[in-house]
Amino acid sequence: NNRFASTLLLKNLGRQLSSYTDEKETIPFEIQFALSKKLKYLPFRYHICYTHLEHFNISSPYKLNVLTNTQTGELEIQQETFAKTFLRHIIIGGELNPFNKSLFLRGGFNFQRRFDMSLATRPAMVGFSFGVGFNVHDFSFNYSRSIYHLSGILNNFSIGININKFTS
Repeated sequence: NNRFASTLLLKNLGRQLSSYTDEKETIPFEIQFALSKKLKYLPFRYHICYTHLEHFNISSPYKLNVLTNTQTGELEIQQETFAKTFLRHIIIGGELNPFNKSLFLRGGFNFQRRFDMSLATRPAMVGFSFGVGFNVHDFSFNYSRSIYHLSGILNNFSIGININKFTS
């Protein structure tokens, strides 16, 4: 009734049962916390997710943090600010349901993906995602596009059905 939802998610809680070699590998454990709220007078729902609650510094070891000083020509190590480290954990999104009908327009932004996967010379739309969905009778059709990198864009199509409607 209050149009609010919150979730605490423990991902990959467990261990490897069998391995291909003699070495047991660890599973990448992650804790996420998310909030979602549908606005009262606007057909819009927003989402905020905080990822990797289990540790704070999730910066990529592969992203260069060394810059060349243009005046001296020497390499300088650039430390990441607290705000940028905090933002790496945040994923935001929204869903617009115009006229409260069966059409859904969705969009989102992943800060960590933007910081780690974009090129300094051409960041483009890295980190953004968008999609559309609609319902026809008991079926839902969805399409989404996520921009991981300039060379890696993911398109997803899905068809859903509520099988409970056919069991009566």
